[in-house]
Amino acid sequence: MRPDAETVVGVVGLGAMGGRLADRLAGEGGRVLGHDPFGGTTEAERVDDLAALVEAASVLLLVLPTAAAVRGVAAELAPLVGPDHVLVNHSTVAVRDAVALGSLAGTGCRVLDAPFSGGTESAVAGTLTVFAGGGPDALRAAGPVLAAYASRVVACGPLGAGTTVKLLHQHLVAAHVVAAAETVRLAGAAGLAETDVAELLAGTAADSTMLQVLVARLAEGPGPVRGSTRILHKDATLVAEFAESLGTRLDLLPAITRILAGHLGTADADRDIATLAHDA
Repeated sequence: MRPDAETVVGVVGLGAMGGRLADRLAGEGGRVLGHDPFGGTTEAERVDDLAALVEAASVLLLVLPTAAAVRGVAAELAPLVGPDHVLVNHSTVAVRDAVALGSLAGTGCRVLDAPFSGGTESAVAGTLTVFAGGGPDALRAAGPVLAAYASRVVACGPLGAGTTVKLLHQHLVAAHVVAAAETVRLAGAAGLAETDVAELLAGTAADSTMLQVLVARLAEGPGPVRGSTRILHKDATLVAEFAESLGTRLDLLPAITRILAGHLGTADADRDIATLAHDA
């Protein structure tokens, strides 16, 4: 299922992921409008005025880098949206911020909490996994749009449940990335070629998606950033705050967060996570 020709989708946030989602949707033949006061890149039609975008589009996607940005846009949207709209928040934020978007339901707008797994390559290929939280009406309304760029949509529960699952996901991703980076560094110190590590461990109990991804990116050399250390640190911090709010002790996460933080003051902070294989 794909969005029909009459569905207009508005994408708010045209960074690395938002721009790729807009391009993917435009490639499916629908009308896509993009809005980002900070620029961004996309082949979709650009709209500078958020109110004009909301007036034209019935499905609104938020793909923003921070909770502050999500809160700011939500405040602007509050007097603009209504029963004809469905709002899909793809941004990774705290659970409380995802749930707070439910206040827009008072306008009749349907709200879906829907962070995803997968980077820019998955967005282009249409193979993202979306963790959806919200009512069945919101999921049903957004479904055809999500199907344009996600091969799997997981119904996680009520609003906020999608973000809960994404934070569990990011806890494991951060652990896998740091472990893979240190394994590659250790292999190099032992005289092995860094880029051989993934092949040597492929299919074993030690293999992981992030090991394969990190080594592949090292082999490719400098290129587009498909996931930065700064963003991974931001997400790990969200996981830590979530655990604290639940009164749950996580012994490994503080070490992971500290390692990531050690790279924030370096030139690698906004480069690809593959640079974690190098000493900070």
